Amino acid sequence: VVGAGKLNSEAEVGMRWYRIALALAAFALMGTSAFAVFRAADMVVVPTAASGTGANSTVLRTDLEIMNVDTVAVDVQVVLLPCCGIDNSTWFDTIANVLGGRTEEGFGHVDARLAGIQPGAAVYIDDVVTTTWGASQTGALVVFAYEAGTLMTTTPPGGTPKLVIVNSRSYSLGSDTSGNPITYGQQVPGLPWHDYIDPNRSGKGWDHAFITGLREDANYSTSIGLVNISDRLTTLEVTLTLFAADGTSLSTATVTLLPLEQDQFDQAYYNLFDNTTDQ
Repeated sequence: VVGAGKLNSEAEVGMRWYRIALALAAFALMGTSAFAVFRAADMVVVPTAASGTGANSTVLRTDLEIMNVDTVAVDVQVVLLPCCGIDNSTWFDTIANVLGGRTEEGFGHVDARLAGIQPGAAVYIDDVVTTTWGASQTGALVVFAYEAGTLMTTTPPGGTPKLVIVNSRSYSLGSDTSGNPITYGQQVPGLPWHDYIDPNRSGKGWDHAFITGLREDANYSTSIGLVNISDRLTTLEVTLTLFAADGTSLSTATVTLLPLEQDQFDQAYYNLFDNTTDQ
């Protein structure tokens, strides 16, 4: 049984690395607004996900929705890339860390709803980080989709890629003065693997992106997540510039991302850009 699990791990991980390599030297960047894209892909990145205590005593959780927009049933697997300052290559290689739909395929975490998702159907997983990988975790989620039952039938093994759309919501779950449940947070759409910033594509303007709507005061807070989705050997250096509403450059920050590293900055206006006054 252990040998079969190891075989599945090596073969399936090979295909996942192949798909990640297609992204070249790239990273996904997410803030208060997302790229305006058609988000269907066989590999989708949710750049920020969390469980546990956040800023201002928030108790964070992430709900994940995966919809099959292909014409055949699909299987799905989900990998957490833990934050922060971590080379996640070894973690990514280990099938015990992966959430999948079929026990016999060796996944360390199994949710049967992720196997055989029918065309047009959606799976919604509440508090996915806590229920799968435990409390007090932050990071990014990478979602892979392939035709149901094909994981070990392709060359290389990994399944026949199929299309899904992924959405998530990260929020704090609390209650009002009457004890009624209330939530506050943000929708974070999944970004397809081909929606990335590539430092080698400056000629097309694909080496940078703008995040609008940042705000930091007593009522609002902005978090920024960075994910390196390049191959296992590529470390990236990312430069971020904060602009005022009138276009004035306020400050600049530089972040180094190890292979498959996710970095997340809560209250980024203060903690990433070293500002001391609200904006």
